[in-house]
Amino acid sequence: MTVIKYIVSFSLMFTTSFLYAATTKKPTSNDSQIVYLKKVNHKTTKPAEKKLKKSKADVPVAEVEEAKINSVCKIDFSDFQDVRPNKETVGSNFKRSLQPIGLDVWFKDAEIDLWEKRITMPGTGRMITLQPKVYRLYAYAQSMNLHGVMAIAVDFVVDGKVVETRKYRGFGSTMNGWGAEYEYYQALSYAAHDVMPQVLKDVPEICGKLI
Repeated sequence: MTVIKYIVSFSLMFTTSFLYAATTKKPTSNDSQIVYLKKVNHKTTKPAEKKLKKSKADVPVAEVEEAKINSVCKIDFSDFQDVRPNKETVGSNFKRSLQPIGLDVWFKDAEIDLWEKRITMPGTGRMITLQPKVYRLYAYAQSMNLHGVMAIAVDFVVDGKVVETRKYRGFGSTMNGWGAEYEYYQALSYAAHDVMPQVLKDVPEICGKLI
């Protein structure tokens, strides 16, 4: 019975992977171009810890609610500062290192989608400038999935002085259809969807301390 279960399980995994690959686009010559994917209803999973038994699947994570703020304070956003020790790569797809083209545009598009568009009503109070730094950004394969991780630190600046610095970490996942670079980059977009809205949720608290 055990052998039959393994055969059935393997067959289902193979069939699922094949069907997914058949419905996704094939890799192209500009596979290294990283393109930010706008936030949609995407449920992410958090990779299971290594200490858990192999039979345990990835742990589902509740989808981050759409973060929109109506702050008393004025909000401004600085461009991302890349402070990663290795700025050349964001992981490996086993064949070669992942060296995305256009990462600076990717950061800006993420800011517009996940931060600037979420300000429902500009405040009239003091100005808070958010200065984000990314110190971890990588993607990797696990089982039949691809996972992305994005870790950032944000300085909340008022009158030219940092009043508080907070760190945030996000995860994002997608199925591995072709093992192509763009699929790894999709996982990074989902990681941004997870981590960046967390920052906006802290803005009212920071603003409240200034009133």
